[in-house]
Amino acid sequence: MPQEYRLITLSNEELGIALASHRRVHPDFLPPGVMTVFLVTATGLEVTVAGADGATQRSSLDFAALAEPLITFCLDSNIKLPRAAEKRAVVSEGALALEMRLDSEAAALEDATAWVPRPSRNKPKAWRPSPLRL
Repeated sequence: MPQEYRLITLSNEELGIALASHRRVHPDFLPPGVMTVFLVTATGLEVTVAGADGATQRSSLDFAALAEPLITFCLDSNIKLPRAAEKRAVVSEGALALEMRLDSEAAALEDATAWVPRPSRNKPKAWRPSPLRL
C-alpha cells in the first residue's frame, strides 16, 4: 500500500521560535532564561539556557517531547499538516525535523472530508439610491 511521506526541517532560528512559543504556554517545558545553544543528538535535543544571573543550564529533550512544539510551530506558520498522519520529531541531515507518514487510505479519506461545499449565500443586492419623488 502506498504511503505519503513529508519532512519539514526547521532552521535553528525557527527551532528557537518553536521552543520559546511552546515554553510560554508550558512554563515547565524548559527552565527560564535565554536559549543560547541547540545541539541535536541521537536521542533528542540539548538546549543550553542562560539564566538572568548569567549561569548556564543544559536541558535534554527527547524526540517525543519535541513533536508538539514542532506541530504547533507549523500550524502557527500556516503550514498545512494532514490530521490523520503519524507525526514525530526526527533528525534529518543534522537538523531537527517533523516527519509525517500517511497511508493511501487515510489520505483519500482526508481529501474527501477536506472539501465541504459552502452553503449558498443570498447576497444582498447592491444599494441603489431611490428615485427622487417630487
